[in-house]
Amino acid sequence: MSPLFRSIVVALVMPLLLAACGDKEPEQRKAFIELLDQRVIKPAGVRLPKLNDEEKTKLGETYKAQFDIISNFHEGLNTTFAAIPKVMSNAALRKLDDLPASRKALEEARGALKSAGDAMDAAEKKAVEAKAALKQPDDLKAAYDKAFDKMITAPVAAARNLFGSGNAVIDTGVQLIDYLGANKDKVTFTGGALQASDPKAHAEVNALLAKLNAASQKLASDVQTLNKIGRGQ
Repeated sequence: MSPLFRSIVVALVMPLLLAACGDKEPEQRKAFIELLDQRVIKPAGVRLPKLNDEEKTKLGETYKAQFDIISNFHEGLNTTFAAIPKVMSNAALRKLDDLPASRKALEEARGALKSAGDAMDAAEKKAVEAKAALKQPDDLKAAYDKAFDKMITAPVAAARNLFGSGNAVIDTGVQLIDYLGANKDKVTFTGGALQASDPKAHAEVNALLAKLNAASQKLASDVQTLNKIGRGQ
């Protein structure tokens, strides 16, 4: 076969091969939309399915990669967030008579929240940018947008509120600890309860305690909101 004829044959065969490969796209897209609808959007709570080999094959590389934008976001943050409940529990002001230890625990909690918040912001930015770069048919885009909002946008917004209220608790706790440390001659502990001998100190301590209580209630509310999103309530 002459080189020229061979080139003509290749030129004729190539479009056929490309068309054959492209024929799988509608089927793969349909499988991806069904997966998003039945196993991500409709089920209660923020839970992602773990794809088996058969499901990965049905999606194809293109749509598996689009699914991975969402799944990688969650996998990366699960480890980051795992330590937060313990850190926040350790920081709870249960024993104000041990001020140095309490202050250290609060600062550790502040650092943990900052690290988690920074990691979440970076992961969200990466996911949003990856999503923005996708070229999706309208039917897929509608389903993907719903899944993305449910699995990333809503939880991130709720977590961001929680981090804010958590930091408010920490800031107020540190203020209280610093005040108590600077006014040891006016404020004492009796059986773990605060006693203020000076009327001004008494009012100032009560104001800080009220502020801490309000911040703690806001934190509890934000925790409940995030938990409801996680459970799909």
